[in-house]
Amino acid sequence: AEAEAERQRADAEERRRAEAEAERQRAEDLRRAEEAERIRKENLVVEAALITGAEQERCKACLEGTGWDLEPAVRMLAAEQDAERRRQQQEQAARQEALALAQAGARRQQQAAQRG
Repeated sequence: AEAEAERQRADAEERRRAEAEAERQRAEDLRRAEEAERIRKENLVVEAALITGAEQERCKACLEGTGWDLEPAVRMLAAEQDAERRRQQQEQAARQEALALAQAGARRQQQAAQRG
């Protein structure tokens, strides 16, 4: 009877060790999966930045907004950059127009001064 009780204790201890090892393995697998997912997301951010030229923080925000789907994020970033380029071109055109008007006004004043 004592030998049987010892065998049962040994079996129970072996089961506890096996369960602990299985739990440790599950935790390690989860850690590895989380690390792989983190690296995948970092790679998507870098790829979006390389494709679009946008800053990585903006790429990350777009990717998060699209559920980490690269294609719609890149389309969104490209559209934003096109809009920004158009805005900058319009500002530059407005500055050039203002400069041209100022120069024309200065010429008129100079001509009036020369006549008068």
